[in-house]
Amino acid sequence: MADWSQTPIEHKPPKKRLVLFSGGFDSVVLLERLMHLYPNECLTLLFFKYGQPNLNQEWSIYQKYLQKGNNYGIDMPLHFLTDNDFFQGTPIPQKQYVEYRNLVFLSHAMNIAETMGIKEIYMGLNYISPEENGFKDCDRNFIDRFNELIKPSGIRLIAPFAYVHKTSLIDVAREYSIEKGDFFSCNNPTAEGEPCGVCGDCKLIDEMYSYNPLG
Repeated sequence: MADWSQTPIEHKPPKKRLVLFSGGFDSVVLLERLMHLYPNECLTLLFFKYGQPNLNQEWSIYQKYLQKGNNYGIDMPLHFLTDNDFFQGTPIPQKQYVEYRNLVFLSHAMNIAETMGIKEIYMGLNYISPEENGFKDCDRNFIDRFNELIKPSGIRLIAPFAYVHKTSLIDVAREYSIEKGDFFSCNNPTAEGEPCGVCGDCKLIDEMYSYNPLG
């Protein structure tokens, strides 16, 4: 069981960029890219704990990246998103998507960025067609509207993969030698903490790496 009570890392002062980081494939690829683009900068990673079933695995990836480069970490609990008691006992369906999760995450990211004087918020969101899902805060239109909303603050939300399908990110992963053990994207891990191998994310990751092995 992971210890979430504290982050046993000597953090460095944050600088210019706030990165929403989950430990999944998209956020790891994004962070590796940013670390290569800005090797001398301190990147501030924002990690959310909201009762996700793969929290232990995501937390481990987050801790690993806090020890790489000049990264600084902020971990924020948002357990109300999946807490039945918060919703007056109304059962919450067990599913991969939490309604407007990204919007909730970004509202907190905006508060942190404004407080810390950070002007750029990064998110690993990538293009998903309406046919693939009905998510309301996971597309390019959402990014554009959110940026219009926050424009007076001088802060920008940057989603460099918003026009790129997830399957295309394998090329970026290969460039930075990211292997399957470097991230955790399964939302339904086994009792042993391993990827289930049958959910949509697992199948997609396996397909991507089988067609594009890293050697």
